[in-house]
Amino acid sequence: MRAYEPRILPGLLQTEEYMRVMFTALERPERVDQFVQIRMKRKELLANPRDFMLRTIIDTPALHRIEGDPELVRNQLNYLLEVGMQPNVSIQVMPLDASLSMLQYGPFNIMGLLSSRHAVRDTKARERGDLVFEAEQWAEFVDGVRDGLI
Repeated sequence: MRAYEPRILPGLLQTEEYMRVMFTALERPERVDQFVQIRMKRKELLANPRDFMLRTIIDTPALHRIEGDPELVRNQLNYLLEVGMQPNVSIQVMPLDASLSMLQYGPFNIMGLLSSRHAVRDTKARERGDLVFEAEQWAEFVDGVRDGLI
């Protein structure tokens, strides 16, 4: 899976404390525990390096806007460093001066390829995935971030 979240840290890379702060701000209080439990269960995918690979890009401002007390922020940043060392996880940081197509301003996950030409965008709106760009363009974008060209 490939993920890009321009405003927050990707769900699979969030600590439980970060999740709680985020869900408390976005959801009804009685649903926070349920959302945290679901996301924590999903994070178990990261423990399967043979079956699951995460390649993600984090926008620089998301690292500077982690809401919470200093300990929460420190724990979250340390967790990113820790999980980023796993062989099945690649974390890249989008530089502030990188330009983006308007189609790439919202969060999305690349869940798989429909063909060798197209990629699927999970819009986070949960309605459906949208075909938004060619897989080759996405690969060039990710490689450009990785190589410091973007």
